[in-house]
Amino acid sequence: MRKILMLTAAGLFAVACSESDMPSGEQMEADAEQAMDETGEALENAGDAIQEAAEDAEAEMDEMGEDMPVRDVNGRWGIAEMACREDNDMRDGVIVISRYTVDVGLDTCSIQSVDQTNGYTHFVTQCESGEGGDPYMQEFRFMADGDTLTWDNRDMAREETYVRCGDAG
Repeated sequence: MRKILMLTAAGLFAVACSESDMPSGEQMEADAEQAMDETGEALENAGDAIQEAAEDAEAEMDEMGEDMPVRDVNGRWGIAEMACREDNDMRDGVIVISRYTVDVGLDTCSIQSVDQTNGYTHFVTQCESGEGGDPYMQEFRFMADGDTLTWDNRDMAREETYVRCGDAG
């Protein structure tokens, strides 16, 4: 009797498994395709949101900078004309000063504050090393006179003269 009950239970279990609500291979494939489509749409929407946020931030920075005077030291400068060449990939002897950054060689420095002292534009910056070093603070003092930039390089205890890069830079 016990054997009959066990065989009956096993038979019922087998029938239940074969007639279950388990989806067919086609249904599983359709479900997977729908999930992939929904994931793609979600990623596309997220990408659009990130792009909009970046555009909003850029517009806000431009608005903040509208009141900022254009500094005469802004531009691309080379220690010599040769440094201004486009094939100077390492940017040796090049300084690029913009509204928000001072780039010296491969290092990029975010401007934290600016003031004018004795004809020099004094920048306090937070720099990222282009060669993978630790971030560091750096002060710069520049004076522009036409197409000549003077860098009062106090770290090296000297003044350095740069030329404005023309079409070559």
